[in-house]
Amino acid sequence: TDGAVTRFIIPGGNGADTIDLEVLPNTPFARQGAGSVHHIAFAVENRAKQLEVRKVLMDTGYQVTPVIDRDYFWAIYFRTPGGVLFEIATNEPGFDR
Repeated sequence: TDGAVTRFIIPGGNGADTIDLEVLPNTPFARQGAGSVHHIAFAVENRAKQLEVRKVLMDTGYQVTPVIDRDYFWAIYFRTPGGVLFEIATNEPGFDR
């Protein structure tokens, strides 16, 4: 953490292994529009890990969707207080389903 920025790193990740989060308390609620990010997705190995993440998020006070079957993976979604949409998706069953 450096000031308002916190960096999260997954050692040995796949190239998308670093994310910086900046706390901007006076910024207006996020709105969808040109040049904006629709959502940020994170992968977990399987449904059991996804349920662990879902429980932690809910215990922290986030409103999290039920698990949604997306055919090639299962997903849950939640929004930050600023309105950014996050997805936690499983690596299973995969595209060779």
